[in-house]
Amino acid sequence: MKTHKILYILCTVLILASCEARQSAQKVPGSIEKYYSCNDGSGSCEVVTLNDECTITFKLGTYLTSDYEYAFGSDKMTYYDLCAKYGDIIPDGRWCTDYNSSNTYGDALAESIRGIHVTSDTAWDEGHDAHALLDDIFVVRYYTFWPYVQNGWTGEYMTYFEKRISDLAENDLYFISYVVKLSTTCVPTVAAQHTLTVEFLLDTGETVTYEAVIDFTATEAQ
Repeated sequence: MKTHKILYILCTVLILASCEARQSAQKVPGSIEKYYSCNDGSGSCEVVTLNDECTITFKLGTYLTSDYEYAFGSDKMTYYDLCAKYGDIIPDGRWCTDYNSSNTYGDALAESIRGIHVTSDTAWDEGHDAHALLDDIFVVRYYTFWPYVQNGWTGEYMTYFEKRISDLAENDLYFISYVVKLSTTCVPTVAAQHTLTVEFLLDTGETVTYEAVIDFTATEAQ
């Protein structure tokens, strides 16, 4: 009798443990871990100047939603709607666990960027007066998830691109990481401090603006 009782208790414990294990992993529809939104102009930028190149690293937006929120939170629609927006609906879904992320999946920008414009409060060279567009001087560097989705969720998860801003097409910055870098292709003719205004044109119709101060006074002109 005691043996039967012990076996019953063991079976009950195993069943409960199995149920708990199933609850700690849930299916989610998309391949993104977190989405960030910059439609309110939130985020940060960091300026690094090295020799004749200046790089501005933008972390666009603030946290909006995640696969964890879809799997275990109360708001499933925000994450699902963004997956649907980018066609990132994996046929059988993927598993999301309730413990710490292994950094397998990336963080995307909820908005796509339709264009970027850069200006300075100080003349750059003879061809670029103060407040003139500097799109032909800056290169944008970014990662996109779009090829991975287009290829049926196979191949490289994130694809790296870099392009002169003036050469950007409207859909180049589609379904991208929330981290975007801008780099100069030349330094100003006259060494001076520049306050750059960087505008991101979003697919929502909004334009968000950031400022970055770059000190070229210790940099030799090219």
